[in-house]
Amino acid sequence: MQDQDNLCIELLNFINQLDNEIESFNSESNIWKKPSDINNSPGNITLHIIGNLNHWIGAFLLNKGYQRNRPLEFSSEAIPRNELLKMLRQCKTMIEKELPAYLIKHKGEQYPEPFDGKPISIYGAITHLIAHLAYHCGQVNYFRRLLEGSQAKV
Repeated sequence: MQDQDNLCIELLNFINQLDNEIESFNSESNIWKKPSDINNSPGNITLHIIGNLNHWIGAFLLNKGYQRNRPLEFSSEAIPRNELLKMLRQCKTMIEKELPAYLIKHKGEQYPEPFDGKPISIYGAITHLIAHLAYHCGQVNYFRRLLEGSQAKV
């Protein structure tokens, strides 16, 4: 039970961190700005995380029927902060309520789809998703501080 609890805790910790980053923007419009020559805004990165988790956990593991539109994750603009956070929090609730029991039931099994064309365990897939989420949380934090300069909350 310890392994799946730790995986869920780490996943939820980074979702909470991303939530906090989006909440911490002083200017809501900065959520959708693209720093210098970067192609993605903090808002697009957040949509990407929401899509990623709903796809790899919601659709493949929990059979939620989620249909991912990855290009829309990177092309959407100016979704209000409260709506963006609502989507992130719905994703968090799904993971919080359903993933622990799923991991207990399917301990040691293979993930139903290959990752990068290779078979992987469910735990390995979740670990990969945690690393992906952590990477993007760091980006959003950096972009927020870059976009808001001395006004950025630390």
